[in-house]
Order: sequence, then structure tokens, then C-alpha cells
Amino acid sequence: MNNELQKLHQLELLLADELVRICKKYNLPIFMLAGTALGAIRHRGFIPWDDDMDFGMLRSDFEEFKNICNIELDKSRFFLQSDENDKFYPFNFIKIRLNGTSVLEEFSQKADVHTGIYIDIFPIDNVSLNPIKRFFQLKGFWFFRNLLWIKCGYGEDDRKQGVRYRVGRIFSSFFSIYFLKKAKNYFITLAKNEDADYVVVSDGSYGLTKETFPKKWLQESDVYMFEDRLFTSFQNIDIYLKHLYGDYMQLPPESSRNHHKRLNVNFGIYGENKNDV
Repeated sequence: MNNELQKLHQLELLLADELVRICKKYNLPIFMLAGTALGAIRHRGFIPWDDDMDFGMLRSDFEEFKNICNIELDKSRFFLQSDENDKFYPFNFIKIRLNGTSVLEEFSQKADVHTGIYIDIFPIDNVSLNPIKRFFQLKGFWFFRNLLWIKCGYGEDDRKQGVRYRVGRIFSSFFSIYFLKKAKNYFITLAKNEDADYVVVSDGSYGLTKETFPKKWLQESDVYMFEDRLFTSFQNIDIYLKHLYGDYMQLPPESSRNHHKRLNVNFGIYGENKNDV
């Protein structure tokens, strides 16, 4: 692991500590998701080539957390980024960003947004039991979310040359950013007042089908070692990881080792020899 990635991990743990502090104070359940959950089990910390951290919260807790951060988050050090306070930020999840730093990634390099080093916190939404409503919930979210990505300038350079992206750019020109944000949020929360059997991490990396799982998995949690910290996740984390990855203890080939195509990292005041973060 190179020094840049080690330093990035160190600062992401700083952000995770702030997340956990607030959640503990207000008794908000939080779960390690995706590569962070996998790293906890397979590596007892970061996947060596991974460059972010993923957590999730049920939608009601997620919305409460956002409101609490207006009071609790030290705004001189941290920025809570959402589609409500950063115009060109298109995602359904929020990021806690570290002020005075920057990480530039290929997918978002053209977007005019706060670019501080970050961790991700995802809302976990109910999936409707009604098959027709579920179809519109997921397809509607997918459609308007993708148009919003394009409208806000997101996407890798090679994808932007494709026909689908260019068609999406034409469609997105008929809508405002404000409308697209409202539309994608409306659709993904269609089942928020239902007694759902399944939930979805709608903006997860593995697509809506893979990111849908039984809501009962969230009923029990446990703590797991991650580097020198303890973070919570599903009590039966094995089932969740098999659902996402199959044989998750098997290392993927180097060509499939996912990262976010970092172009540049600026550690700002946390750089050089400053180890006390």
C-alpha cells in the first residue's frame, strides 16, 4: 500500500470517528456496508486497494442524522454534503467531507462541488410490496438519478463519448437540477410509510438488484474490528457479504480490484509529516 492511500485511510477514519460519535450520542443505528463491511471481515480493516468508507442508516435515522449535523458537526473542520446544500451534487447519499483537503476522481472531476476527502453515508429505503409500485419506485429513481448525474457533469470521460450518455444529455436539458433532485427523491421514498419486507441501498455501487436485501437483516447488529476501531454492521454479516460478493473471502483478480480512479489528492494541513489528525 502506498503512502498516499495510507494517509487517505487515516483521514477517513477521522471522519468515521465523527460519524460514530454523533450516532452514539443520539442513539442512531448505523451499519458498515459494501467494501467497508467486507474489509472488516476479510482484512480486519481497509481492503488494501480500497479508498473510501461506506455506512448506511434506515431512511428515518438518516434524515434525523442530517438535521442533527446542523448542530453537532464542527463546521470549521467538516462539511456535510448532500443534494440539498451542494447544487451540483447529485447523489441520494451524503458525504462527510474534510475541509482543507481535496480528492479529485475521474467520475466527478468536471462537477462544481466540494471535493474534500470523504466518507459515504447511505439511506436504506423501504421497497414497496406492491409489484407495480415497486417497478415505478426503482425505475423512476434510476431514470431521474441518471439524468441528474449527466446534468451535473458526472461521468468518466470514455462514458461521455457513448450514445447513451449523449441521449441522456439531450433528455436532461428539458429538466432543471431542482426538478431532477425532487423526482429521484420522490420515487425512491415511495414506500417510506409501508411495512416493507425488503430495503434498498439505492445509490450503491452494485446496482438496485444486488443492493436490495431483506429488511430483517437490519433488526440485529454486532460490532466488528476495523483497523483499531470497532464499528457496527449486520449481526449475520456473512449472509449480507455472500449476497453482494458470493465467495467474498476469495481475493478478486487485480484487474477487478475496485477503486474510484483517483486523479489527485491534496491533504492540505493534514499532509507531510503531520500524523496527529
